[in-house]
Amino acid sequence: MNKTINNEINKKINFKVKNIIQTNEDGIKEIIGIANKYNVVDYHGDITDENSFIETIKNTPAVPLLWGHEHKNPIGIAYLESKKDGLWAKMQINTNITVGKEAYEISKQMQKSNRPMQLSIGYTTIETEDKEIKGNIVRYLKQVEVNEVSLVPLGANPKSEVQEIKSKNTNNFNILQKEILNLEIEEILQGDENNKMTKNLNDKLKELRNQKLIKKEELNFLKKGIETKVDVSDEDVKKVKELVKEINEITTEFNRLEMIKNEIEQEVIEDNQTEQPEKSRNIEKFYNYNNYENKSILQNTDDVIKSKEYKNAWLKKLQHKKLTNQETKFLQIGTNSNGNQDASPLVPTTIWESIIAKLQGTSDLIKNVSVSNIDGFLKFAIKKDENVGGKWSKEGEKLTGKLDFESIQLNGYRWGTMITISESAEAMTIDNFEKFIIDSLAIEVQNAIEYAIAKGQGSAKLEPQGIITNTNILKHKLAQTEKNISYDTIQKIISLLPTGYHNNAKFIMNKSTFFTQMQAIKDKNDRPIWNHTKSDETLKYNIFGYDVILCDEYPEYSETEKSTFITFGDLSQYKWNFQKQLNITKSTDFLFDQDLIAYKATFIADGNTVAKWAFVNVVRE
Repeated sequence: MNKTINNEINKKINFKVKNIIQTNEDGIKEIIGIANKYNVVDYHGDITDENSFIETIKNTPAVPLLWGHEHKNPIGIAYLESKKDGLWAKMQINTNITVGKEAYEISKQMQKSNRPMQLSIGYTTIETEDKEIKGNIVRYLKQVEVNEVSLVPLGANPKSEVQEIKSKNTNNFNILQKEILNLEIEEILQGDENNKMTKNLNDKLKELRNQKLIKKEELNFLKKGIETKVDVSDEDVKKVKELVKEINEITTEFNRLEMIKNEIEQEVIEDNQTEQPEKSRNIEKFYNYNNYENKSILQNTDDVIKSKEYKNAWLKKLQHKKLTNQETKFLQIGTNSNGNQDASPLVPTTIWESIIAKLQGTSDLIKNVSVSNIDGFLKFAIKKDENVGGKWSKEGEKLTGKLDFESIQLNGYRWGTMITISESAEAMTIDNFEKFIIDSLAIEVQNAIEYAIAKGQGSAKLEPQGIITNTNILKHKLAQTEKNISYDTIQKIISLLPTGYHNNAKFIMNKSTFFTQMQAIKDKNDRPIWNHTKSDETLKYNIFGYDVILCDEYPEYSETEKSTFITFGDLSQYKWNFQKQLNITKSTDFLFDQDLIAYKATFIADGNTVAKWAFVNVVRE
């Protein structure tokens, strides 16, 4: 039985709003319901019981109530209680603020349409283990920490429902709400709505925003259902296209109305240059931040992961330093829980880019291949015969026949390593710890990728396909009688490569092969075939004007061993894709007896040549 301890995973479990009772005491609405039904497998393949939430209720019985998991817009407080049938939540929503009122009104609207609003809890897993239920392996959440409760249009746990919504008259709650909510921008917005035309536009914008939220949730729900199917029907595809079209139409109308609203506000600014400009800028800031129509959720996540604040929080977490509430929220946004049981906050964009830049700065092999970061399998269509081009036909005539193509697919193979450092790493400054992570991982990742590009064994060994080991690449065979590489051999290698690949062509070999074989070759006038240039403190070698890449993964030249020891070709025709970028977690059970801290690093990638004529391998027969 697999077991995961202290493994922080942010996920969301959802449940339905079943009943709504409207009251108006102090604008506080109380929602009571089952947040998570016990012993029910949800759509994520997880299951809980009465023991799962004991610690979180003991330590944090009250959590923020949010609208659509938007941490900047809390709408109240949720009080948690574990009962026999599930985790119950008593949620107090403040309708005195615009966001809270919107959430409540939409809930009523959906209730009247017999399509109840649902609720979702965001949580962090503390301990999990696998269980077998009816022949299927599910993940049992032994202990979780609830971070927040949200109102959402669609959910994943069909057995968890809200039982009642009523009012709660409490001055203390209003005071607490003012402490946790930023009302300043809201007040500015309300003040601006004194203008009747602006108010009407704002109301319409809110309506469109809510419509789009519902459509997006429907689309996400539909996509999740499709992902579980082996065969996707035409009806499924049609529904997706219709939803995407509706979302685009709503977005277009939203942008049009917002442009009109901004023009009106600009006119007000020009009429009153004293206090109004600052107010309008605050309103614009409010809309830019809160109107997710201007940015998708994914783009917002990307922006966070690129930020310095997220990077510092991520590094502090690796060092086990105490995080502020804001840093914790940053990491929650960047936590990836899709398809990864040991999910952790994504590596900051700047750190990943620094590692890639370091690789390309120190490895000529990696610098010259085509690198992409695309989540999913990639398939390339290539011609079976390099000499067969397109087809010619008379203008106006139908083009008949077909070109003979085959395909190459880049899959995903996992690579992992451990880097270690003494326990003093936890006392490092953020900058020094960042440098340690980048320098240490760059070396490990470089070695792994160079091995894969040069001599990876392919799908049979669950590795990328290397150039040396690719049996489809053109070969020039050296006879056993050829003890050394000759001038004629080099000329023959160059002549075998199709002309179209010569502009980017390079020689790849072990440095021993270059210094013991290539530097000894001379033409008939006793001139060496190699040369070197120096720029930016870097020494570059070339043969007949073609750059030479020295790679330790290539075998040394041998008079007897049958292997590939030289490649000549265009490295841009080798495609490398990071299907999943680097993931780094701290290991709690490795080298603990040696006073060392270990960090586990993994990524998923694949690589292969997409034009077998773009390379010539020199092999010993």
